[in-house]
Amino acid sequence: MGNGATLDYERRTTQRVNLKVEDPDGLSDTIQVQIEIANVNEPPVIGGSDGVEWRENRTGNIVRYTAADPERDAVEWSLSGTDASFLSIDGQGYLTFNDPPDFEAGRSNTYDLSVVATDDGEPVETGTLDVKVTVTDVNEPPKVSGHPAPIVDENKSAFSRFCFTSDPEGATSTFTWSVSGTDGGDFTINRNTGELTFRNTPDHERPADSNGDNEYLVQVRASDGQCTGTLDVTVTVADVDGAPEFNSSSLSNTSFSYSVAPVRQGVGACSATAMIIPAPGRVQLGGIQLRWAGNDRNLGGTTEWGRQVRP
Repeated sequence: MGNGATLDYERRTTQRVNLKVEDPDGLSDTIQVQIEIANVNEPPVIGGSDGVEWRENRTGNIVRYTAADPERDAVEWSLSGTDASFLSIDGQGYLTFNDPPDFEAGRSNTYDLSVVATDDGEPVETGTLDVKVTVTDVNEPPKVSGHPAPIVDENKSAFSRFCFTSDPEGATSTFTWSVSGTDGGDFTINRNTGELTFRNTPDHERPADSNGDNEYLVQVRASDGQCTGTLDVTVTVADVDGAPEFNSSSLSNTSFSYSVAPVRQGVGACSATAMIIPAPGRVQLGGIQLRWAGNDRNLGGTTEWGRQVRP
Protein backbone atom coordinates (compact mmCIF):
# COMPACT_ATOMS: atom_id res chain seq x y z
CA MET A 1 0.00 0.00 0.00
CA GLY A 2 1.56 3.26 -1.12
CA ASN A 3 1.45 6.59 0.58
CA GLY A 4 -2.00 8.24 0.32
CA ALA A 5 -3.71 5.07 -0.88
CA THR A 6 -7.47 4.83 -0.22
CA LEU A 7 -8.88 1.86 1.58
CA ASP A 8 -12.04 0.53 -0.05
CA TYR A 9 -14.13 -1.94 1.94
CA GLU A 10 -16.02 -3.00 -1.20
CA ARG A 11 -12.74 -4.11 -2.79
CA ARG A 12 -11.11 -5.77 0.26
CA THR A 13 -11.99 -5.92 3.92
CA THR A 14 -8.44 -6.35 5.26
CA GLN A 15 -5.07 -4.93 4.37
CA ARG A 16 -1.68 -6.35 5.40
CA VAL A 17 1.34 -4.08 5.70
CA ASN A 18 4.96 -4.58 6.78
CA LEU A 19 6.35 -2.19 9.34
CA LYS A 20 10.14 -1.84 9.45
CA VAL A 21 12.22 -0.02 12.05
CA GLU A 22 15.94 0.75 11.72
CA ASP A 23 18.40 2.37 14.16
CA PRO A 24 21.37 4.63 13.31
CA ASP A 25 23.79 1.69 13.28
CA GLY A 26 21.82 -0.03 10.52
CA LEU A 27 20.15 -2.62 12.66
CA SER A 28 16.46 -3.21 11.74
CA ASP A 29 13.46 -5.30 12.48
CA THR A 30 10.26 -5.94 10.51
CA ILE A 31 6.76 -6.82 11.63
CA GLN A 32 3.69 -7.62 9.54
CA VAL A 33 0.47 -5.89 10.56
CA GLN A 34 -3.07 -6.74 9.36
CA ILE A 35 -5.48 -3.82 9.15
CA GLU A 36 -9.21 -4.53 9.42
CA ILE A 37 -11.12 -2.09 7.17
CA ALA A 38 -14.46 -0.85 8.54
CA ASN A 39 -17.34 -0.39 6.12
CA VAL A 40 -18.81 3.07 5.60
CA ASN A 41 -22.09 3.56 3.69
CA GLU A 42 -21.42 5.55 0.52
CA PRO A 43 -23.89 7.43 -1.70
CA PRO A 44 -25.17 5.89 -4.95
CA VAL A 45 -23.52 7.07 -8.15
CA ILE A 46 -26.07 8.17 -10.79
CA GLY A 47 -25.48 7.49 -14.47
CA GLY A 48 -27.28 9.19 -17.34
CA SER A 49 -27.36 12.40 -19.36
CA ASP A 50 -27.39 15.73 -17.56
CA GLY A 51 -28.78 17.58 -20.59
CA VAL A 52 -31.59 16.29 -22.83
CA GLU A 53 -33.98 17.73 -25.44
CA TRP A 54 -37.65 16.83 -25.80
CA ARG A 55 -40.09 17.87 -28.51
CA GLU A 56 -43.26 19.65 -27.35
CA ASN A 57 -46.62 17.83 -27.12
CA ARG A 58 -44.93 14.43 -26.79
CA THR A 59 -45.60 11.85 -24.09
CA GLY A 60 -43.41 8.96 -22.98
CA ASN A 61 -40.06 8.39 -21.34
CA ILE A 62 -37.54 11.18 -21.81
CA VAL A 63 -34.46 9.36 -20.51
CA ARG A 64 -33.51 6.61 -18.07
CA TYR A 65 -31.10 7.04 -15.17
CA THR A 66 -29.19 4.28 -13.40
CA ALA A 67 -27.70 4.14 -9.91
CA ALA A 68 -24.64 2.19 -8.83
CA ASP A 69 -24.61 1.79 -5.07
CA PRO A 70 -21.19 0.74 -3.70
CA GLU A 71 -22.86 -1.43 -1.06
CA ARG A 72 -25.41 -2.75 -3.56
CA ASP A 73 -28.22 -1.31 -1.49
CA ALA A 74 -31.69 -0.85 -2.94
CA VAL A 75 -32.23 2.63 -4.37
CA GLU A 76 -35.30 4.88 -4.35
CA TRP A 77 -35.68 7.61 -7.00
CA SER A 78 -36.98 11.15 -6.52
CA LEU A 79 -36.70 14.64 -8.01
CA SER A 80 -35.89 17.99 -6.49
CA GLY A 81 -35.09 21.47 -7.71
CA THR A 82 -36.76 24.45 -9.36
CA ASP A 83 -38.86 22.65 -11.97
CA ALA A 84 -39.16 19.22 -10.36
CA SER A 85 -42.96 19.57 -10.04
CA PHE A 86 -43.36 19.41 -13.84
CA LEU A 87 -41.77 15.96 -14.14
CA SER A 88 -41.77 12.53 -12.50
CA ILE A 89 -39.36 9.62 -12.19
CA ASP A 90 -40.46 6.03 -11.67
CA GLY A 91 -38.91 3.16 -9.77
CA GLN A 92 -36.78 2.14 -12.75
CA GLY A 93 -35.32 5.61 -13.22
CA TYR A 94 -37.41 6.71 -16.23
CA LEU A 95 -37.95 10.48 -16.36
CA THR A 96 -41.25 11.78 -17.83
CA PHE A 97 -43.27 14.99 -18.04
CA ASN A 98 -46.45 15.02 -15.96
CA ASP A 99 -48.25 16.71 -18.90
CA PRO A 100 -47.08 17.07 -22.50
CA PRO A 101 -45.06 20.31 -22.58
CA ASP A 102 -46.27 23.19 -24.75
CA PHE A 103 -43.54 25.30 -26.31
CA GLU A 104 -45.99 28.20 -26.74
CA ALA A 105 -47.25 28.07 -23.13
CA GLY A 106 -45.48 31.31 -22.22
CA ARG A 107 -43.01 29.89 -19.71
CA SER A 108 -39.35 29.04 -20.02
CA ASN A 109 -38.77 25.93 -22.11
CA THR A 110 -35.76 24.95 -20.01
CA TYR A 111 -36.53 22.78 -16.98
CA ASP A 112 -33.89 22.62 -14.24
CA LEU A 113 -34.06 19.82 -11.68
CA SER A 114 -31.98 17.31 -9.74
CA VAL A 115 -32.34 13.55 -10.04
CA VAL A 116 -31.92 11.98 -6.59
CA ALA A 117 -31.08 8.35 -5.75
CA THR A 118 -31.44 7.39 -2.06
CA ASP A 119 -30.13 4.08 -0.72
CA ASP A 120 -31.38 2.12 2.30
CA GLY A 121 -28.04 1.88 4.03
CA GLU A 122 -27.10 2.98 7.54
CA PRO A 123 -26.91 5.90 7.61
CA VAL A 124 -28.98 6.72 4.51
CA GLU A 125 -26.99 8.29 1.70
CA THR A 126 -28.16 10.08 -1.43
CA GLY A 127 -26.59 10.69 -4.80
CA THR A 128 -27.69 13.58 -7.03
CA LEU A 129 -27.33 14.61 -10.64
CA ASP A 130 -28.27 18.09 -11.86
CA VAL A 131 -30.26 17.83 -15.11
CA LYS A 132 -31.47 20.34 -17.69
CA VAL A 133 -34.39 19.34 -19.96
CA THR A 134 -34.95 21.62 -22.97
CA VAL A 135 -38.31 21.56 -24.80
CA THR A 136 -38.06 22.20 -28.55
CA ASP A 137 -40.68 23.67 -30.88
CA VAL A 138 -42.75 21.63 -33.33
CA ASN A 139 -44.83 23.06 -36.18
CA GLU A 140 -48.48 22.47 -35.22
CA PRO A 141 -51.63 22.52 -37.38
CA PRO A 142 -53.55 25.81 -37.58
CA LYS A 143 -56.45 26.11 -35.17
CA VAL A 144 -59.67 26.58 -37.18
CA SER A 145 -62.64 28.28 -35.52
CA GLY A 146 -66.13 29.33 -36.62
CA HIS A 147 -69.80 28.44 -36.14
CA PRO A 148 -69.93 24.62 -36.23
CA ALA A 149 -73.71 24.36 -36.74
CA PRO A 150 -75.17 27.33 -38.70
CA ILE A 151 -78.85 27.34 -39.71
CA VAL A 152 -79.65 28.83 -43.11
CA ASP A 153 -83.03 29.80 -44.58
CA GLU A 154 -83.69 28.13 -47.89
CA ASN A 155 -83.62 30.04 -51.20
CA LYS A 156 -80.85 32.39 -50.03
CA SER A 157 -78.06 32.29 -52.54
CA ALA A 158 -76.14 34.95 -50.59
CA PHE A 159 -75.48 32.63 -47.62
CA SER A 160 -71.89 32.67 -46.47
CA ARG A 161 -69.96 31.87 -43.32
CA PHE A 162 -66.44 32.94 -42.54
CA CYS A 163 -64.08 30.60 -40.75
CA PHE A 164 -61.01 31.83 -38.94
CA THR A 165 -57.68 30.36 -38.00
CA SER A 166 -54.55 31.07 -36.02
CA ASP A 167 -51.06 29.63 -36.09
CA PRO A 168 -49.92 28.25 -32.70
CA GLU A 169 -46.36 29.30 -33.56
CA GLY A 170 -47.54 32.78 -34.59
CA ALA A 171 -45.33 32.58 -37.64
CA THR A 172 -47.91 32.21 -40.43
CA SER A 173 -50.50 34.85 -41.28
CA THR A 174 -51.62 33.42 -44.64
CA PHE A 175 -53.44 30.11 -44.95
CA THR A 176 -54.86 28.11 -47.83
CA TRP A 177 -58.50 27.11 -47.34
CA SER A 178 -60.37 24.11 -48.75
CA VAL A 179 -63.59 22.21 -48.06
CA SER A 180 -64.20 18.45 -47.98
CA GLY A 181 -66.46 16.00 -46.22
CA THR A 182 -69.64 14.08 -47.02
CA ASP A 183 -71.39 17.09 -48.58
CA GLY A 184 -68.32 19.16 -49.38
CA GLY A 185 -69.18 19.14 -53.09
CA ASP A 186 -72.26 21.30 -52.41
CA PHE A 187 -70.08 24.19 -51.20
CA THR A 188 -67.27 26.44 -52.33
CA ILE A 189 -64.77 28.20 -50.10
CA ASN A 190 -62.59 31.19 -50.84
CA ARG A 191 -59.09 29.73 -50.64
CA ASN A 192 -57.70 33.02 -49.33
CA THR A 193 -60.38 34.28 -46.91
CA GLY A 194 -62.14 31.13 -45.65
CA GLU A 195 -65.60 32.30 -46.78
CA LEU A 196 -67.88 29.26 -47.12
CA THR A 197 -70.86 29.46 -49.54
CA PHE A 198 -73.40 27.13 -51.14
CA ARG A 199 -72.51 26.16 -54.70
CA ASN A 200 -76.22 26.33 -55.58
CA THR A 201 -79.11 28.05 -53.80
CA PRO A 202 -80.43 25.56 -51.21
CA ASP A 203 -84.06 24.40 -51.47
CA HIS A 204 -85.58 22.75 -48.42
CA GLU A 205 -88.10 20.88 -50.56
CA ARG A 206 -85.33 19.57 -52.82
CA PRO A 207 -82.40 18.77 -50.49
CA ALA A 208 -79.07 18.15 -52.21
CA ASP A 209 -77.20 16.66 -49.23
CA SER A 210 -76.15 13.02 -49.29
CA ASN A 211 -79.02 11.61 -47.21
CA GLY A 212 -81.68 14.20 -48.01
CA ASP A 213 -82.22 15.47 -44.45
CA ASN A 214 -81.20 19.10 -45.16
CA GLU A 215 -78.16 18.75 -42.90
CA TYR A 216 -74.99 19.27 -44.94
CA LEU A 217 -71.86 17.71 -43.40
CA VAL A 218 -68.62 19.40 -44.42
CA GLN A 219 -65.09 19.78 -43.13
CA VAL A 220 -63.37 23.13 -43.44
CA ARG A 221 -59.59 22.85 -43.79
CA ALA A 222 -56.80 25.43 -43.43
CA SER A 223 -53.17 24.71 -44.33
CA ASP A 224 -50.04 26.65 -43.41
CA GLY A 225 -48.08 24.81 -46.10
CA GLN A 226 -46.90 22.02 -43.81
CA CYS A 227 -49.75 21.18 -41.46
CA THR A 228 -53.53 21.28 -41.88
CA GLY A 229 -56.15 22.21 -39.29
CA THR A 230 -59.81 21.17 -39.62
CA LEU A 231 -63.27 22.14 -38.38
CA ASP A 232 -66.31 19.89 -38.81
CA VAL A 233 -69.39 21.93 -39.75
CA THR A 234 -73.06 20.94 -40.10
CA VAL A 235 -75.08 23.43 -42.16
CA THR A 236 -78.85 23.03 -41.67
CA VAL A 237 -81.25 24.39 -44.30
CA ALA A 238 -84.45 25.66 -42.69
CA ASP A 239 -87.86 25.61 -44.35
CA VAL A 240 -89.43 28.96 -45.25
CA ASP A 241 -93.10 29.41 -46.24
CA GLY A 242 -93.09 30.61 -49.82
CA ALA A 243 -95.52 33.11 -51.37
CA PRO A 244 -98.11 31.69 -53.82
CA GLU A 245 -97.12 31.79 -57.47
CA PHE A 246 -99.61 32.99 -60.09
CA ASN A 247 -99.46 32.54 -63.82
CA SER A 248 -101.71 35.28 -65.17
CA SER A 249 -101.67 33.83 -68.67
CA SER A 250 -103.34 30.62 -67.52
CA LEU A 251 -105.66 31.96 -64.79
CA SER A 252 -108.81 33.63 -66.03
CA ASN A 253 -112.16 33.89 -64.24
CA THR A 254 -111.11 31.02 -62.01
CA SER A 255 -112.81 30.40 -58.68
CA PHE A 256 -111.12 28.79 -55.70
CA SER A 257 -111.92 28.36 -52.01
CA TYR A 258 -109.88 28.36 -48.83
CA SER A 259 -110.41 28.27 -45.07
CA VAL A 260 -109.92 31.13 -42.62
CA ALA A 261 -108.94 30.58 -39.00
CA PRO A 262 -111.33 31.99 -36.33
CA VAL A 263 -110.25 35.35 -34.94
CA ARG A 264 -112.44 35.32 -31.82
CA GLN A 265 -113.33 32.72 -29.27
CA GLY A 266 -116.72 31.17 -30.08
CA VAL A 267 -116.49 31.84 -33.82
CA GLY A 268 -116.80 28.75 -35.97
CA ALA A 269 -114.94 27.82 -39.13
CA CYS A 270 -114.93 30.30 -42.03
CA SER A 271 -114.71 29.76 -45.76
CA ALA A 272 -114.15 31.99 -48.75
CA THR A 273 -114.37 31.94 -52.52
CA ALA A 274 -112.62 34.26 -54.96
CA MET A 275 -112.53 35.06 -58.66
CA ILE A 276 -109.11 35.66 -60.29
CA ILE A 277 -109.24 38.32 -63.00
CA PRO A 278 -105.91 38.89 -64.83
CA ALA A 279 -104.95 42.46 -65.68
CA PRO A 280 -101.77 44.06 -67.13
CA GLY A 281 -99.01 44.07 -64.51
CA ARG A 282 -101.10 42.62 -61.72
CA VAL A 283 -103.54 39.90 -60.69
CA GLN A 284 -106.85 41.00 -59.19
CA LEU A 285 -108.62 38.81 -56.69
CA GLY A 286 -112.15 40.02 -57.05
CA GLY A 287 -115.60 39.03 -55.84
CA ILE A 288 -114.27 37.41 -52.69
CA GLN A 289 -117.06 36.31 -50.39
CA LEU A 290 -116.46 35.33 -46.77
CA ARG A 291 -119.04 33.18 -45.07
CA TRP A 292 -118.86 32.13 -41.45
CA ALA A 293 -121.09 30.67 -38.79
CA GLY A 294 -120.83 30.62 -35.01
CA ASN A 295 -122.59 31.20 -31.72
CA ASP A 296 -122.09 34.96 -31.93
CA ARG A 297 -125.11 36.30 -33.83
CA ASN A 298 -123.37 39.59 -34.54
CA LEU A 299 -120.77 37.78 -36.66
CA GLY A 300 -123.10 35.81 -38.94
CA GLY A 301 -123.45 36.80 -42.59
CA THR A 302 -121.40 37.34 -45.73
CA THR A 303 -119.24 40.07 -47.17
CA GLU A 304 -117.47 40.82 -50.42
CA TRP A 305 -114.16 42.57 -51.02
CA GLY A 306 -111.50 42.88 -53.69
CA ARG A 307 -107.75 42.64 -53.53
CA GLN A 308 -105.01 43.41 -56.05
CA VAL A 309 -101.57 41.81 -55.87
CA ARG A 310 -98.64 42.07 -58.21
CA PRO A 311 -97.47 38.79 -59.74
